[in-house]
Amino acid sequence: VGLIYGQQAPLFASHREQGVFLAHEGIEASENIAAESFSNLVDGTFGLSIENAVYVFSGTSDIQDIYERQITISSVDANTKQIEVDVSWSQNVFDEGVVVYTTYITNWE
Repeated sequence: VGLIYGQQAPLFASHREQGVFLAHEGIEASENIAAESFSNLVDGTFGLSIENAVYVFSGTSDIQDIYERQITISSVDANTKQIEVDVSWSQNVFDEGVVVYTTYITNWE
């Protein structure tokens, strides 16, 4: 059993690295969308897509290979939004990998 887990460790690390990348991408995309217009940050749960070389919120999640990403936007106050990006994937039959990043975006105008 130990040998099996030892052999899977590099694969699990690779999966986690990709999950971290997708979560970070979700944060950056949300910041870019907000920079275009803070009013684009509507409360709800979304996925990401690219239209005309620009990130847009789309649907309730997006799938990248074995990864599912959800971006949840919620109001903290009239000028601040909380952005939470959850990325999950199946490691194997028994384990699921999860990465969660959270940030806050403020409308300074």
